[in-house]
Amino acid sequence: MRTNSTIEHQINHCTIRKFDGKPLQPETLEALETVAMRTASSQGLQHSSIIRITDNEIRNRIAKVCTQQYVAEAPELWIFIVDTRRAYRISKELGKTGYAASSYDAFVAAFTDATLMAQNVVNAAESMGLGTTFLGSILNDPHEMCEILGLPELTFPVLGLIMGVPAEHPQTKPRMPKEFRIHTNTYEEPDNWITSLSQYDEEITPWIDLRKGTPFGPFTATIADCMESVVARRAEILPAIASQGFKLETENVQ
Repeated sequence: MRTNSTIEHQINHCTIRKFDGKPLQPETLEALETVAMRTASSQGLQHSSIIRITDNEIRNRIAKVCTQQYVAEAPELWIFIVDTRRAYRISKELGKTGYAASSYDAFVAAFTDATLMAQNVVNAAESMGLGTTFLGSILNDPHEMCEILGLPELTFPVLGLIMGVPAEHPQTKPRMPKEFRIHTNTYEEPDNWITSLSQYDEEITPWIDLRKGTPFGPFTATIADCMESVVARRAEILPAIASQGFKLETENVQ
């Protein structure tokens, strides 16, 4: 396999939740912000934004939604958001309707933009020796997150990200064999997933989930358990998106 320093960092990615507590240097923050701004964007419309959280009260409220106190303690906490509000306001200021800013298509493009931006920042951060953790848990209570962040209509939280100098060195988590996730020309699947993933189950079972201090696996049992229920507030994601002004159902084409 051909590799380089960037690829090595990506291959060795680990979730880091403990940091040395020191703030990032201004030049480091500037580099990460510049990388975020240079991220690819659908149609070049730049329908995403970042909210950098420095206020301790806000940090603690976000940590409560995430149910993890380390979220409040990390040196950097960024929230990546859907942001078609900017496009809507520009349209209105130019005397147009801005109709499409609330469309499902615009929301999906903006959600993708925000996700790409977050991953780009992680790649850059890890290349500088920083540790990172994505926070999908900000959507444990999407209504509360919108309130905490003071999000106006046509904006919506997508991902959180914490960053800092690592104070732990966790074991790299084993990944599913690529033949089960990389397909050629069409979707492919085995006759029986449990049988096909038996070797992976053996490999991942000893891996320790540091959040709980217990072994993670087997993977097939863990994923089946996760598919048995939905976090109560996560069931509110679609209504929360709608409450932010996005039209996710049928819409008239203008």
